[in-house]
Amino acid sequence: MLIEILKMIDSGNRKKSEVAKNIAEKHGVTVQNVYQHLKKLEKPMQIFECSKGYLHLLQKRLFAQNFKLKDITKEASEYDIWIKHILSLIKNDIELKDSMFHVFTEMLNNAIEHSEGDTIRIALFESAYGYLVSITDNGVGIFKKICRYKNLKDEQHAMFELSKGRLTTMPEAHSGEGIFFSSKISDEFSIISHGLIFHHELDVNSLSELEGMARRSMYEGTKVVFKINKFTPKSVTAIFKQYTVIDEEGEYMFSKTIIKAKLIQYENEALVSRSQAKRLLTRVNEFKEAVIDFAGIRLIGQGFADEVFRVFTTRYPDVKLTYVNAEPDVDFMIKRAVGTAKINKKS
Repeated sequence: MLIEILKMIDSGNRKKSEVAKNIAEKHGVTVQNVYQHLKKLEKPMQIFECSKGYLHLLQKRLFAQNFKLKDITKEASEYDIWIKHILSLIKNDIELKDSMFHVFTEMLNNAIEHSEGDTIRIALFESAYGYLVSITDNGVGIFKKICRYKNLKDEQHAMFELSKGRLTTMPEAHSGEGIFFSSKISDEFSIISHGLIFHHELDVNSLSELEGMARRSMYEGTKVVFKINKFTPKSVTAIFKQYTVIDEEGEYMFSKTIIKAKLIQYENEALVSRSQAKRLLTRVNEFKEAVIDFAGIRLIGQGFADEVFRVFTTRYPDVKLTYVNAEPDVDFMIKRAVGTAKINKKS
């Protein structure tokens, strides 16, 4: 019950009555019992109630400092900054520290090597639920740089390609796995740049807050924000195993990706054309397995479905292509395309 209460409050502005009702229904207790439990948690958990009955967690700033990029590259690395400034501030078990270490050093290294800026700001905050880190640079902007390097249509397309993983502007020095795995290890993960926000596992309240921040600030550089909770940190090794396969030569490969179809939409357009499908499938043939997530998609067209589930699967039979979260109308078009593929194969 404690973890659920803290998670609900941490995810954004939550009405006390909402929290109490949700927890009471889930655990089969009265709303009054939950109110009493909340009262006991106020001091040790630093929960406080502000106007109009909203609950918040007190968030303490543990560290905030600007670093000149020339000082980091000449005198210190991301590892040195972690050891000197961050590690001693992180409490709890070794798994939480492993998760924090992995995401922090990966994201700081990205800012150091890719941003093309001259200043990086690092901030660390703690609440009763977990830790929040922000790493902000004043560089060119991650989506703009990917557009420039990959000659993509626009920054939204760059954000979509980034979500697949195995994308880097420095292939000689990086595998393109850092952001993909960091987003999976974090409980919440977002990148804000030039009014756009790439996110993973964001609650609707947190997403709304960050979208507002993105619109207001229009970061010229890149701001990475991630959260890791204190109670159930994810195993770094388990996350890597989930997306790793052994190839024919016995080598371990990052070879599974999850593709969020929603990210290729412009202003909630329907996914109907073959050109949209080809954009969705860019670089997917580089993976052994791809899962297309159709959450939030209300409709796909015959051409789109055919290009993805017949043309692509025929051209790349070694890529295992599956899908999740399809609405009935979407599911129908997919099954129709799959059925057509099977008929063509038989003939």
